[in-house]
Amino acid sequence: MKISVVISNYNYVRFLDGAIESALKCNGSFLHEVIVIDDGSTDESREMLVKKYGTHEKVKLIFKENGGQFSCFRKGIEIFTGDIVCFLDPDDRYDSEYFKRIAEVYQKKPYVDFVYIGYRDVGERNQIILDAKNDFEIGTTAMMTAITGSHFWSITSTMSMRRFLAKQILALPNHYDWMFRARADTALEIAAVIIGAYRYYIAKPLMQRTVHENNFTHTMKSCGKIEQRYWEGFRRVNAFFAREYNIPNDSLRLLKREYKSLQVKDKQTRKYYIKAAKLMRVSPLERWKFLISVYKYYYKQKRAR
Repeated sequence: MKISVVISNYNYVRFLDGAIESALKCNGSFLHEVIVIDDGSTDESREMLVKKYGTHEKVKLIFKENGGQFSCFRKGIEIFTGDIVCFLDPDDRYDSEYFKRIAEVYQKKPYVDFVYIGYRDVGERNQIILDAKNDFEIGTTAMMTAITGSHFWSITSTMSMRRFLAKQILALPNHYDWMFRARADTALEIAAVIIGAYRYYIAKPLMQRTVHENNFTHTMKSCGKIEQRYWEGFRRVNAFFAREYNIPNDSLRLLKREYKSLQVKDKQTRKYYIKAAKLMRVSPLERWKFLISVYKYYYKQKRAR
């Protein structure tokens, strides 16, 4: 199995080589290529990349005008040639076992299209971020997500997906890129979910995120316009793929089938599906029957544990 890694960089020279090296040093022979896309950096990123990796057989360097994070992801998806593509922020680091663990999932579970991992925060904040004690199958939530916008989510460097899925995300028109100059991982996730990706979560911290003063989560909170643009982009990407893949918003039968198929039916997921039913154009009686079914499936799984 060949694994490609896409790194988007803008003025992160002090972190960038650490991210690249973490991918190059992962155990096994899974790594096919590391694609580094520099988004018009004005620091010494370009000089460092050319000097250190210009002739490296596994590293491909792309230098482009500044267009934002999603434009970098788009370029990386266009040119990667592996079976699996992973996305890595320049200030994050992979654990040496990362490729081995995700390859095991993709090989043993051919129906899985998208894999998340747990991670560890270091720097200004030190903690392990795990969404479960054990690995679990998130499944497919295309219809619920298309209607509500809700979904299981994580950050850029925890995500990987199969080639066919990544290539389908390119259907998103270029004019959406500016809406996701940052936080572009959300566009990747929303697109993948509504396309119908079957997702899986590995409950082990196989990535290290560096928390520092320049993280986008810091700057986003202090800039209302950036946050407003982000949520507008979120809604538009959600609507685009819902239209593109003809996701119905008036079939409780299909929504019920989707919920029933989920391996994990926790309280939060139940809440999302009830919200979806309330937003659908159906009769009160149909909605009531659906709610009864949701609670039935929820408690049935709870008793089985």
